[in-house]
Amino acid sequence: MNNVMMIPAYAGNISFPQDSIVYTVISGVLMALVAVIGFFIMKSRMKINVKAMVTGAVIWFVFAIVLKSLLLSPLLILDNSVSRAIKENVWLYYFIGAVAAGLFEETGRLVAFGKVLKKSDDKQDSLSYGLGHGGFEALYLGYQIASVGIMMAMINKGGIDSVAKGASPEMTQQLLDSIKQYSSNDMIHALLFGFERIPAVFVHISGSVLVYAAVKERKTGLYLLAMFLHFAIDYTLVLYYAEILPLWVTEILFAVITTPLFAAVMKLVYNKMDSKKEGVNGLSGNI
Repeated sequence: MNNVMMIPAYAGNISFPQDSIVYTVISGVLMALVAVIGFFIMKSRMKINVKAMVTGAVIWFVFAIVLKSLLLSPLLILDNSVSRAIKENVWLYYFIGAVAAGLFEETGRLVAFGKVLKKSDDKQDSLSYGLGHGGFEALYLGYQIASVGIMMAMINKGGIDSVAKGASPEMTQQLLDSIKQYSSNDMIHALLFGFERIPAVFVHISGSVLVYAAVKERKTGLYLLAMFLHFAIDYTLVLYYAEILPLWVTEILFAVITTPLFAAVMKLVYNKMDSKKEGVNGLSGNI
């Protein structure tokens, strides 16, 4: 079909429920709050290495957003025969996404600890890095989702031209399809989106500890383990998108998997690492 003919009528009549707009914005705010609260909790219990935290944020953006997008664009984003075939299989679609997440994000950590932070001799730097990596992701996603809520309100008030003026019909359709995913948001969804960031930060700290140990102790297996665990945890979300489990069950499963994983990594890897900094207990004594 010709999208040029379809979009004006579709866009002109579209309207989003006011409650959905409010709850979408709340989702974004809650995500961002997880990062802010996490920072102050960790700051009260350990000395934050600002360089390691900023490195985590920058590496996440470069590897998870820029480089990963270069790989996934022809496979999942651009409109071609390959991407259409992949999108028709939800299991394959999210498998590729989860593999890419594990590969790029854990390799980013490897580059960070092997190059940028190679002089680090304090195992707490892995925690600071993990907070920067996971915290910035929470801030970024929170901003993105809150922006969607604002765009929904703008469309209600001024139509699609208020957010997509001058865009091609194809880009406009993609934008509307993306926004419509949030059109049925309620308070439960808002709370779940915010809650999800808590175990997600645990995942990023766990991965950072594993890769830090892999670099400092020259144990490649820990880097490979971090990649596999990242992939496996991300891939659990396919259970929701394949409509096998409701969102709230999927999020609980996510937390049930990640919380003991975090505790195990702290006990079996972090606590056993040597640190040249004397008198530093970090978070390990309270896990």
